[in-house]
Amino acid sequence: MHIGYVYGFPSMPPRNGGTVHVYNLVRQLRRLGCTIHTIGDETNPSCVTYPATTEGYRAFMNAIDLLYLRVDGTAVSRHVIKRRCTELSHAKPTVWEINAPAEERLWALRTGAPVRDAKRRPLRLVREPLRSLRLRWRVFQEEHWRRSQARGVAAAICVSGQMAVYARRDLHIRTCAVIPNGSDPELFAVAEPIALGGYEQHIKVLYAGDFRWPWQEFDLIDQIAALAQRDGRRMVFIVLSHTPIQRVYTRENILIFTGVPYLDVPRYVAAADVCLCLYGDFSWSRYGFYPSSLKLFDYMAAGKPVIASRQGQLAEVIEGGKDGLLTDHNSNNVYRNLLWCIEHPEAARQLGKRAQAKALRAYTWGHAAQSTLDVLRAVVAGYSRTPPNPSGRSAVMALSGD
Repeated sequence: MHIGYVYGFPSMPPRNGGTVHVYNLVRQLRRLGCTIHTIGDETNPSCVTYPATTEGYRAFMNAIDLLYLRVDGTAVSRHVIKRRCTELSHAKPTVWEINAPAEERLWALRTGAPVRDAKRRPLRLVREPLRSLRLRWRVFQEEHWRRSQARGVAAAICVSGQMAVYARRDLHIRTCAVIPNGSDPELFAVAEPIALGGYEQHIKVLYAGDFRWPWQEFDLIDQIAALAQRDGRRMVFIVLSHTPIQRVYTRENILIFTGVPYLDVPRYVAAADVCLCLYGDFSWSRYGFYPSSLKLFDYMAAGKPVIASRQGQLAEVIEGGKDGLLTDHNSNNVYRNLLWCIEHPEAARQLGKRAQAKALRAYTWGHAAQSTLDVLRAVVAGYSRTPPNPSGRSAVMALSGD
């Protein structure tokens, strides 16, 4: 199958959630015999690439059997390549890969630090409501565009059940498949641990994330590290961030590594005794916690005991007390779970082993790619049997009903 995968960013080298997703999905689809075409990204050698020119768009659309469009928290309607491919897709079946709603941008409206300067306070009282109105208007425009274009979408592949609700209820896409992210056990299950000189006798707790997003809860890690420091525990926190951390952590028991290449991350995970998968409040979203956490599946594939937030897909994947531990959004609760892992090392190892078995059974990129290909094949087969509707947009095929 020739898949036209339009994701909208340079994908190599893999460095954050979106690029890691593209990197692994493309590799696995190629292993299944697919040819992946893309436009506007010349960094990925695994794809047949086309320039964003009139001839490039024409050649791209002629070469593919199906358009597979990534939909995430960015404004798809303002992305030149995604919008142009959508306009040209009337002759090809289209599937959307839905990773986030447009309202993801509303996290920026969360209340920030108080303004102590009395002279600046009136300016914030004026600026913040205007900023909120402007951002909400842009989200409204984007959602309106998505709904209008979704009429021609044959199916949606959603990373979580919450995104399937969004696709069906708000975008009115009838056919939806939930396919979570995964991990690559060839990387994470066999990695050699990185040497951390001077910390051989310490319990090593790992947390990976991206400092740009406030829901990644770096402040919570700081609070937990403070509790361990107060108790005199020989515990060190290994913090991996895709982007530089603006706030400087000065605690002796926090080690910060920024910009670690994706292919090196497994060595840091292998060095850990316990891994944290913590997320903050998603009250700004109507869908609650909707992501599919990449780090969760990587921790599991590495066979590490995981302490995860009790919300969304995290709580669906992890069975508390069986293959991981679930916690509320509270540093004391997380710390108590950490102490349990320290005091019950064999039980903690068993949690990791059962998590690894589950990941290998159901949450690898190989599973995700095969499930994705099954949906795409069904869409193409249904499209070939049903001619386009009079409006020129592709008809919606019922792969699976509501």
